[in-house]
Amino acid sequence: MKKLYSLLGAMLVGASLFAQTNYTCTFSANVPMDSVQVKNTVSGEAKMLYYPDNEITLQKVEKQNVSVATVGNSAFLQQTANNIVAVNVETASLLNLTLYSANGTVVARYANAVSAGQYTFQVGASAGVYVLVASANDQTASLKLSLLENAQAGIFEVATAEPVAFLKSADDVITFNEGEEFEFTGYYKKQTDVKTSAIIESEEIVFAFERDYEGAIKFAFSVSDDKQVYFSQGNLQYQASTGMWRFAENQYDVIAAYNTLISSTYDGWIDLFGFGTSGWNSEANAYQPYSTSENNDDYYIGGEAINNFSGSYANADWGKFNAISNGGNQAGLWRTLTSSEWEYLISSRVQANSLIGQGKVNNVKGLILLPDDWETPSSIKFTCNPGDYTTNEYSLEDWMKMQSYGAIFLPTAGDRIGTTIYCVGKYGYYWSSTICGEGVYGLLFSSSEASIKGFYRYDGRSVRLVQDVE
Repeated sequence: MKKLYSLLGAMLVGASLFAQTNYTCTFSANVPMDSVQVKNTVSGEAKMLYYPDNEITLQKVEKQNVSVATVGNSAFLQQTANNIVAVNVETASLLNLTLYSANGTVVARYANAVSAGQYTFQVGASAGVYVLVASANDQTASLKLSLLENAQAGIFEVATAEPVAFLKSADDVITFNEGEEFEFTGYYKKQTDVKTSAIIESEEIVFAFERDYEGAIKFAFSVSDDKQVYFSQGNLQYQASTGMWRFAENQYDVIAAYNTLISSTYDGWIDLFGFGTSGWNSEANAYQPYSTSENNDDYYIGGEAINNFSGSYANADWGKFNAISNGGNQAGLWRTLTSSEWEYLISSRVQANSLIGQGKVNNVKGLILLPDDWETPSSIKFTCNPGDYTTNEYSLEDWMKMQSYGAIFLPTAGDRIGTTIYCVGKYGYYWSSTICGEGVYGLLFSSSEASIKGFYRYDGRSVRLVQDVE
């Protein structure tokens, strides 16, 4: 496991400084990276950028005499095991620890007056990528933690999620002399990619990683002439009391009536959401996953009916803004289909009509979608567009065979208006990201049809996220 340290408070002391030129380095990758380390390979000066920062200023200095001093060292903060960290306090001091998730929210805090010595802490958090910041004795250091498995509960006090500003390093400047090189290290989960360059102008540094499709059923579905997607393993679910998002463990899971208990403190799970309720403050009146307003205007992203999940409002998409605990546990990995993609999937792809049909799985009614390269498992029958839910009726054992060949099941989870649930077991309503006037398009299906319809934004609908196939 690689340990990463942020050299905070880098200080330049210069003499005979005659000229300087600023260049901008922008970082991109095929995934939303955890962080990027920028290091001058000669001076050793380094900065860490944490998601979502992707840009840093490099300052070329000519005819200079520069010495570099840094505050922070690896002896102060160390990771000694999967979820064990050690902090070395030199004198009596106030020790502060803050644990951040990969998307920049506070997961846990610890603060206590301590005497000199080494203190060991057990980090209690689910598997994933985190940043731990420690401070004591006027010394601060940060450590990237990649927890490999669910860690046992530690002594950290659980904190309310809040945005992080001071971890960002995008506004910092790192200097170099003529001819010196930079080493750029991108981090994505447990992977690294290193690029080295002698900067002569502003440039984009592109990293490449083996994308992790955790939480996806890895069979391709065409949603346009040149784009395919993988579907998530189940409908999106949310727990208000912890702020946690997850995918249903099974494709046929439906929470149904429990959505009536929806509130900001409810400790159960819900799976019906108003439009754009990712939890990101889009300036809509209703943007929280547990919002139950029956006023359509309250769900206008940015306060305007014309805004959808694009541009500066992309974070209104549940999959782009949130880390899904069993779907990669990192923001930016998933997205909601557009209405044209839903339409192409059910009507326009090659042999579309033969790759869709109503069915009943483990006694749950719903819509079955088959991948582009479908092969029916032996001893299994599938009838396309049967006109009822019971023609394609599968036991759990038979459905596991269907799923192993890539079959997708969208359960009839019904819809919610306010805190009242309708049509569970009869209709499926699934959001798209495409607005239509005051409403939003979505997929609607019953026992006899599947089509794209307009929904009110205040309706609580199902969310089934996808990832683009590389």
